[in-house]
Amino acid sequence: MPEGVSLDISRDSSEVYEDRLSLLLKNAWMGLALVLVLMALFLEARLAFWVTLGIPTAFLGAMLFLPWIGVSLNMMSMFAFIIALGIVVDDAIIVGENIYSYREEGYSLRDAAVKGASEIATPLTFAILSNIVAFLPLLFYPAFGADFCHRAGRGGDGILDLLAGSPSDSARPPGA
Repeated sequence: MPEGVSLDISRDSSEVYEDRLSLLLKNAWMGLALVLVLMALFLEARLAFWVTLGIPTAFLGAMLFLPWIGVSLNMMSMFAFIIALGIVVDDAIIVGENIYSYREEGYSLRDAAVKGASEIATPLTFAILSNIVAFLPLLFYPAFGADFCHRAGRGGDGILDLLAGSPSDSARPPGA
């Protein structure tokens, strides 16, 4: 910097981001540990392992799609991940318990997994859709909705492009 010029940080939100990320990771580890330990104690250790492995796999899969639709890891997406963490853990436990019930009836590992997961797929789909409907009004809250649409792509086109299968426009910044 030239002599006589100084740089001051007026608003540093990095601590807030760091706290939110720390909360997300702490909740994730606690959820994974609880699922693994409690399912291993009350059901089967092998089932607990696979259910626990499915939870971070779901989040890593989501992380792969975030850049594609123009969403970064920001306060809003971390808030969504914190909410989704509870939902995913709950759904994983439900599927695991259903598979376990078929194992108790004498089904093989593969048959119990297929039958248990397919039987619970429709109710879980509607549970997920009801969560979407419950949080959908947030999009109509002016600041939240505008920020979401800005982050999702040009005026929400990123979501439409994702559904249509053409990510090229959604990667552009707004106004480009």
